[in-house]
Amino acid sequence: MKLSMKAIREFITSPEYTPTTLRGIAVKLGFSDKESRGLLKKYLMELVNSGEVIRDSKGRYISPGEKMVVGKIEFARRGM
Repeated sequence: MKLSMKAIREFITSPEYTPTTLRGIAVKLGFSDKESRGLLKKYLMELVNSGEVIRDSKGRYISPGEKMVVGKIEFARRGM
């Protein structure tokens, strides 16, 4: 597979994709050399910055969906 932003976008938005890290994406796409992983990281950061892909707190890359809510939840000990 040729490394391109379009190929990465299609892979992440495919129904078979499960959220995974940069290393997991590189393994699934078959990119084992350092140069390819560096380019993959660059493309993923561009997709994250444009909002097409989301990177969660565990470092996994996720395609934003209709049912996804992004925000912060705050709790108080008192309950209110």
